[in-house]
Order: sequence, then C-alpha cells, then structure tokens
Amino acid sequence: MFMKKFTKLLTMLLLFIGVSLTGQDMVITGVYDGPLSGGTPKGVELYVINDIADISNYGLGSANNGGGSDGEEFTFPADSYLAGDFIYVSSEDVQFLSWFGFDTDYTSGAMAINGDDAVELFMDGNVIDVYGDINVDGTGQPWEYMDGWAYRVSGTGPDGTTFVLANFTYSGPNALDGETTNATAATPFPTGTYTAGASTTVATPSISPASGDYFSPITVSMTCATTDAIIYYTLDGTDPDETSTVFSTSFSVSTTTTVKARAYKSGMTESNIATNNYNFPSVIDVSTIADLRAQTVGSGDYYKLTGEAILTFQQSFRYQKYIQDATAGILIDDSPGAITTTYDIYDGITNIVGVLSEYGGMLQFVPNGDPGAPSSTANTITPEVVTLTQLTNNFEDYEAELVMVEDVVFADAGATFANGTEYVITDAGNVTYNFRTTFYSVDYIGTVIPTESQNIVILPNSRTDGEFITSRDIADFSALSTAARIVGSMQGWNTTDPDYVMTLNVNGLYELTQTLDAGDHLYKVIEGDDWTDPNYPGTDQVVALTATEDVTWKTNVDADLVTHMLPVVAGNFLEVLGGVNWDPTELIGEMSDDDGDDIFTLELVIPEGSYEGKVTLNQNWDQNTGGNVPFTTDGVNATVFTFDFPNNTTTISGPPPPSATITFVVDDSEGMNYNGFYLKGSWDEFGNYDPSWGDGAEHSAFFDDGTNGDETADDHIWTCQFDLTSDGGSNTWEWGVNDAEH
Repeated sequence: MFMKKFTKLLTMLLLFIGVSLTGQDMVITGVYDGPLSGGTPKGVELYVINDIADISNYGLGSANNGGGSDGEEFTFPADSYLAGDFIYVSSEDVQFLSWFGFDTDYTSGAMAINGDDAVELFMDGNVIDVYGDINVDGTGQPWEYMDGWAYRVSGTGPDGTTFVLANFTYSGPNALDGETTNATAATPFPTGTYTAGASTTVATPSISPASGDYFSPITVSMTCATTDAIIYYTLDGTDPDETSTVFSTSFSVSTTTTVKARAYKSGMTESNIATNNYNFPSVIDVSTIADLRAQTVGSGDYYKLTGEAILTFQQSFRYQKYIQDATAGILIDDSPGAITTTYDIYDGITNIVGVLSEYGGMLQFVPNGDPGAPSSTANTITPEVVTLTQLTNNFEDYEAELVMVEDVVFADAGATFANGTEYVITDAGNVTYNFRTTFYSVDYIGTVIPTESQNIVILPNSRTDGEFITSRDIADFSALSTAARIVGSMQGWNTTDPDYVMTLNVNGLYELTQTLDAGDHLYKVIEGDDWTDPNYPGTDQVVALTATEDVTWKTNVDADLVTHMLPVVAGNFLEVLGGVNWDPTELIGEMSDDDGDDIFTLELVIPEGSYEGKVTLNQNWDQNTGGNVPFTTDGVNATVFTFDFPNNTTTISGPPPPSATITFVVDDSEGMNYNGFYLKGSWDEFGNYDPSWGDGAEHSAFFDDGTNGDETADDHIWTCQFDLTSDGGSNTWEWGVNDAEH
C-alpha cells in the first residue's frame, strides 16, 4: 500500500515537472510601439527556447490601460518551430514590413498595443510570461514604451505571471519619434538579439529622460541591467569608450546636447551605445487662443500659451483635452501623454507649450510637457448660443469651443445612440447639421435619442469626412417644454405622444401633418405635456373624414387659436350673395392661401352698402379671432378680406369711401364786426368723421382775400373749403366757427 502511494506521488511530481519544463519553451523577448502612421508597427517578439511541434496551445493577450487581463485574445495556428527561432506578431503587416524590412509572422488586433499596455503569453490557457503590470496603466511607469521599445535581457525569463522590471532594457518613451526605419533609427529595436543562455555582452545602458524637446533644465541619469558594469558617457556626440567620463551621479542638461553611453564589464563584450538627444528650442509666447490659432500650422515652432485656458472636456483617447478662453477654443492632442497632471473639468491651465498641427481639418495643439498644477479651479463657462447657419458658414470661428444650439430635433429620434455614428439634427429654421458621437465612453451612448426639441451644448469638431458637433455627456442635452402638441381621440388623448408634437414653421405658426382614417376625430392643443399646461379651445374640435387622408393643423400659440380647415368669413353681407348671414359653414366666405404664408384672403364683389364681417376657424364659433370689422362697398369694385393668422389680425378693404370738398361761408358784410373766423366741426384734422369734433380743435381759418372759394376780396363774406370723407355709415355732420379771438 505504501509503495502504491509513493508511486502516485512520484508520478504527480513528474507531471508537474513536465508542465514546468514545457512552459519554458517560449518567452516574450520584446515589445515595440512604432512611430509610423497610426503609431505602427505595434507588437511583440517571441523566442522559441525548445523545439515546438505544434504551437496552437500558445496564445497572446493584451491588458490595456491597466484594466487587467482580457484573457487569451490570439491563439497561434498549428505551426511548428525550432529552438532559437524568433516569432513576430504585429497589429498589421504593411507598416511592419516598412519598418523592419521583413515580414511579420502573424497579425492580430490583440497586438494593437500602445506604450502603456501590458502583454501576456499563454500556454494551455495559463499565463507563462508577461511584459508590464496588467493592473497598472504604463503611462509614466519605468516600463512605458510609447513610441519606443523594451527588450529582454538575455538569459532571463519566462517570468510567469509576475513582471520583472530588471529583466528588460528600455529605449524610453518617444525614442523612435521622427524615425522612418528600424535600421536607420538612432535607438533601434534590437531585433533577434536575445539568447537563452547567460549573455556575454553587457546590457545596453538606459538613459533617462527620453530624447525630446525640453524647455527647462533636465536631470539625466543612467542605469545598466548588467550587475557591476561601469557606464562611460560623452556629451559632445562622440562614441564613448573606457577613456570617457564615468557615470557616477545624475547631472543637469540645459542646452541642446547629445548624450551617448556605453557600459563595460571585465570578461564581457562591451554594450551597444545608447544615444539620447535633448533639444532646447526657442519658444514664441502667445497670450490668447485666438492668437495661437492665427499662427502657422506645421511650422515646427513651439508656442507657449501664456494666458489661462479653461478645460471643458477631456478623454483618455490620445489624452485629448478641449480648452478655451474668452477668444476661442482649441483641441489638445496629447497621444504621448506629455501632460501628466490630472485636471478636472473647468480647471484653468496656464503656460501650455507645444506645436500646432492639423488632422482631418481639425487644428490641434500638441503639448511638449506638463504645464503643472491648475492655475484656477471650478471656473464657470457659459456656452455661446449659435445657430446651425452660423456653424455652417463660419465653422472655424467655433471649432473646439463650447457652444449651444437651440431648439433642434433629431431625425433618428427614438433610436439609440451608438459610437462613431452621425445623426442629422434640424433647427426651427429647417437648417440641418450632422451631430456625431465622436467622443469615446460618454454616458449617452446606448441611451434613447431624444424625441423632443432640445437645446444642446456641443463642441464643434472636424474629421477628414466633414465637420460635426458632439456633446460631452447626457447633461449637455436639455429638452424644451413642448410649445404645442395635438392631443385627441385619434391617439388616445396621450399628452406625451412625440408623434403629435407640432413644429414651428417659417411663418411663425406651429404646424403638424398626420394621416388619419375615416371617421370623426376630436382634438385640442396642449402647450406642454400635461393637462395642467395651457390647452384650448374650450370645446373639442372635430376632424370629420369620409376617407383616409392627410390632415394639417396650424396653431397660433400667442392667440390660442388652432385650425385644421381653411378660415371662413362670416358676416351680414352673405345673404345679398345668395348665402346665409353669419353662418361659419357658409363656404361663400371660405378663404385661401395661395402662396403658403399663412395669410388667408378672399375677394368678393358685393352690392353697394355698409356691412360687417368676422373670420371663423374650423367652421364654428368656438374661437375668437377678434371683433366685427365694418366695411362699405360700391357694388362694382371687389372687396378684399385678409386674415393674417400669425398675427391674428383681420382687415377688410373695399372701394375708397366717398369724399367731397365742402365750402363753408360766414356773411359778416352787414355789421362787419369781425376780423376773421376759424372753422371747427365733427371731423378730425384729416377730414374723417369724428363726433368728438376732433376734441374741439380748429381745423382751418376762413378767408376774405379772393382765394379758397372766396369770390370778392375784403367784402366781409368769409369762406373756407375742407375735404370731408364719409366712413360709409349714416352720420350727422355738424360745424361751427370761432371768431378771430378764438
């Protein structure tokens, strides 16, 4: 019994040892994040330690931005490899070939890694090696390889699930910036140089900080992964040797300098030379974003924005930030993560240094370094209200600036927002624009597109395929209270039905067209979403249909009037035309609107006389369009009835009223007691009938000089002539005089 147990235990130990040995057959030897278009090539180099007849039980995965393991995302096909082979897996093949000069072995989207992402190597679903900490975003970490690389020290690894920092050498971030091929790079990826046994070559020194442009003194330090190696360096661009300066402590650099370093150790081959280039360019100061936007794009000049800018939006994608001041806005595109300070929305940032570039028509400010702590916090930005027409005509004036568009509706209302999708919006003036879900991870993705008119806070942004507007979060959407909505029996008296919301037309009326079935349909207008909101008319209106047809409602919300029919003029003139007086259903009085301006007219030749008329809606007396309007006719010329629905005014113009020149005479020839007279009477200063006598005003002087109807001068027979106009009614005209003393 004891022997059986011992045999089982020995078998299990051998199995574990076998698994452990098999797990040593492949190792991660390098990761790279290239400088070509799109930050390519991206991927890993692997080394085959022992012959592998079938690698299909191996795979790779990437852990992005410190988000932890995503598991095995790429599994190798059933290929075989020999000990000493290198395997290359990249995100794509074209740029890989362009950079390295040979073809990649495999491509996988899992290798679309950035310099802050970790990589895991799997065998049989278990992690056997790792580069980077899967739970930490690599930005600013010692293992970051943004636009650079990291390469394993020969004789180390695989490391299982625990990343060992000392087992790799590092180019440092941005070491490959501006390079075009690995062969010509100042700090090339050391392709295929790993050996499984202990290395006989001293590890290449690491120099920090990385090569780049700097605007204040930097402290340079050096390390070497080979224990007890001595680092020699130069600052004049010459290659270092054992006669050069020995690195013993960090030193300061404040002018443009090329630092080269090489490490030596007795009994080993000296290392490759590490090179870092530090450039201290001149900087042009600009005080406002408008001044910054006016500079030359692509010149390579560095600009310092000396004035404070307010952060209005930021996202993890390319570490982008939108900033603005009182003059303009601009996008900060910070793919390398040069800005390391964490800012809150509406923080103030001062002294940002960078260069100008343009991508897809979008002006970008690319920062070179970190501007430091916020210069202010919790600022308030009130978005400027602009129209879609202004955005269409003057997009550059508003690009990257937080603005608001008012009273817009989405054509896809009721659908769901999705990333990277365009949605047409329309404003009250029927101007359209493209709203695009450009920003990643915003909280309205997956929510229902608003069905009602909205005021939207947006950031205008540009891409190669056009100019767009995008909101930052769901709080940027503000629903307008419904101005007018038809609610009726045809839609179940639903006070929130989005299909019956009326829209403002170009004439100032709210309008809606719907297709209704045959039958009688009752309705009212609600100015809102609930019966507690203003609603009218007091009596339900009726749409009576004998067949299915389109019905158009029009509403004047200022006058609380609605109609689905042409207005009809009722009055006391209809009987003389063969109709019925004061009948709102008498179609002799039906008006028309030939030019679509919602000003309705009717022309009729009416027998001579004086009459009154009034406009009715929906062929009933349920709504009041104003008082009766009097008019006169001559039986010859047409009378024109006009109803201005947007302004709720009615005018009736017939032939001109009769007028005549009246001569008034005062005979003072017998007594000759007065030096003159002044006329007054029951009319106003224009000769129109006025029973108040023009409030007693004198209208004109009398004449005794042979003019103004006076036959003989100085005979004390005084005359005055005045044009009087009838108002079409039956009036009693009166007159009198004052003497010269009034």
